[in-house]
Amino acid sequence: MDYTKITSKITSDINDAIMRLYPNTNIPDVTVTVPTQLDKADFVCDVAFRLSKILHTAPYAIGESIAKEINSTQSQDGDYTLEAARPGFINVHLTDASLSKILIHINDTNQNYGRNDILAGQRWVIEHTSPNPNKAMHIGHLRNNLIGMAVANIAAYCGASVVRDCIDNNRGIAIARAMWGFLKCKKRDSAKDVTLVDWANNPSAWITPEEEGTKPDHFIGTCYMYGAEAAKKSPEIDQEIRQIALDWENGDANTWKLWKLAIGYAHDGINQTLARIGSHWDLVWHEHEHYKDGRGMILDNISKGIFKRLENGAILSNLKSYNLPDTIVLKSDGTSLYITQDIALTKLKKERFNADKLFWVVGPEQSLAMKQVFAICEQLGIGKLSDFTHLPYGLISIVDKQTGAKKKMSSRDGNTLYIDNLLDEVRDSLLNSGRDYDEKTADLIAIDAVKFAVLKPSRNSDSVLDIQESINLKGDSGIYILYTLSRINSLLSKYTGDLTLPQSEEFALSSEERKVVMLMAYFPKKITDALESYAPNILIEYILDIAHVFNSIYAKEQFISEDVANTRKKLYLSKSIAIVITNALKLLGIKPVDRI
Repeated sequence: MDYTKITSKITSDINDAIMRLYPNTNIPDVTVTVPTQLDKADFVCDVAFRLSKILHTAPYAIGESIAKEINSTQSQDGDYTLEAARPGFINVHLTDASLSKILIHINDTNQNYGRNDILAGQRWVIEHTSPNPNKAMHIGHLRNNLIGMAVANIAAYCGASVVRDCIDNNRGIAIARAMWGFLKCKKRDSAKDVTLVDWANNPSAWITPEEEGTKPDHFIGTCYMYGAEAAKKSPEIDQEIRQIALDWENGDANTWKLWKLAIGYAHDGINQTLARIGSHWDLVWHEHEHYKDGRGMILDNISKGIFKRLENGAILSNLKSYNLPDTIVLKSDGTSLYITQDIALTKLKKERFNADKLFWVVGPEQSLAMKQVFAICEQLGIGKLSDFTHLPYGLISIVDKQTGAKKKMSSRDGNTLYIDNLLDEVRDSLLNSGRDYDEKTADLIAIDAVKFAVLKPSRNSDSVLDIQESINLKGDSGIYILYTLSRINSLLSKYTGDLTLPQSEEFALSSEERKVVMLMAYFPKKITDALESYAPNILIEYILDIAHVFNSIYAKEQFISEDVANTRKKLYLSKSIAIVITNALKLLGIKPVDRI
C-alpha cells in the first residue's frame, strides 16, 4: 500500500459517505493532506468547512457525521478510522494493519519506492553550472551544480526524460587574458620576453600542469589572474590581450592553437571536479559554435516590429507588452551580445530536444535578463513563456576559521574558495578528527557532507557554510545521516534470521514506531512537493525528521533481543528506514558510504 492508494481510498470513501448523508448536494472537492501536527493525525481532510457553507451547518457537526458514517460501515479490520476535530477537521488514523502494509510495500519496491510517472512523456532540459573555462569552479558553482542535478534527478524519478546541459563560454576577453598569462608566466625561461609565434614554434619551452604538479583548471586560473592583474596596471598589455581576442575572431591559426590548449586545460580540470562530486552534463554547448547564430534572427524580425533599429544602428527589443524594460540585442557595429546568444541557443535546444520545458539554474542577478530572453523567445515563436523557467538560488558564504565571521566568495577580488579546496579541507578535517578513516573513505564522506550542507538551505535563501558543523555527528548534518545509515547497516549485519515478510504480516507498533512509519509513507508526497517547488531542501528536512525519530527509538530500546517477534519488527522497520533515506539521498546526488 502506498501514499497514492491510501489517500485515494480515503478520499473516495469520504466522497461516498457525503453522497449518502447529503444526497442531491453539490459536493465540493474532497482532498486528504498531510497534517501540520503529525501527533494529531496521519492524514487530515477539511471538506467539512466547505460543506458548511452549502449546508449552513457547523463544520464540526458535519465532520462528526462523516466520521460516524464511515467508521460504522468499515469492518473491524479496516485500513483506518476517522474522528472529527474542532473546529471542523476530519482526522484520519491508519490501523496497524495499514502501517504494516506500508512497510511491506517499501521493502518490496525498494530502490523504486516513491517513484512515479506524473511527468511521463515530458522532456525537460535543465541548464546548470556553466563555468567559464578560464579558472577552476568555486563554491558558487557547487551550489548551482547541486541544485541543478538534484532537480534533474527528482524530475527523472517522476517520469520525465531529462537532459542536463551547460553553456561553455569559451571565447572573449577573459579567455584572452588566460592565454596571454600563460605565454608570460609559464615560460620556462621567465627572463626572456616571448610572443605567440615563439610558443607556436616551440611549445615545449612552456611548463605544463603535470610538471608543475597543479590541477589543470587551477593552472589556467593562475594564468588568467596574472593576465587580469597585468591588464589593470598597463594599457599596453590590455591592448595586447584585446588583440588576442580580435585575432581569435579573425581565425588566426596560432591564436586558435593556443586557445585550444588553454581551454583544454580548463575543461580537463572541470571534468575532474565533476567526476569527483559525481555530477555530469549530458550535453555541453560551446559558445564559439553558435554565438553568431542569433544575429540573423534579430535582423529578420525588425520589419515585424519585434525589434527596432536606433539612430546609432543598434537594435533594441520591444517588450512593452510584457511590462519589461527594453534591452539592446545587437550593438551599433552589428556584433552580438550575450542575450543574442541566449536567444539563439534556446531555439537550438527547443529544436534539438523537442523540449516541453527548459530550465536555467542561474543566479538571481540574472532574473531580469532571463525574463527578457523568455519574452523575446515567445515573440519569435520559439516557445511560450510557460515553457521557460529560471531557477535562481541564494548566495553562499563561508565561515572564516580565524574570525568566525562569514565572508562572501568573489572570484573578482581573489576571495575565492574553489570546490577542490573546499572538499580537501573537509576531508582533512575528517582525517584529523580522531575517527578511523582512510583517505579515500574520508574523501567520499567529505563529498557527501558538503553536498548535504549546500543543499540544506532553501533554494532562494542566502546561506553560510560552516565546515565544522557540516561534519558534526550530533548536528543536523550529512554526517549525522550517514551515521544513522551506518548504524542501521550494522544492526542488519548482525541479524542472521529471515526478514522476508508475508503480505498478511501485522506489527503492533508503538507511538514512535507509528510516527516513523507514517513519515516514510509521506515520501512520495515529499518528492512531488520538492518537484513542484524545485526545492531539494524539502528532502533534506524530511530525512532529518526520519533520522531523529529512529535515533530516538534506538537510544531507548533494544533492537536485537531474545524476543524474536520484536527483533524482526525493529529490524524490518530499520531496513525500511534505510531504503527511504537512501532513495532520498540518491535524488539529492548523495551516494552514502556503507560504514562511517
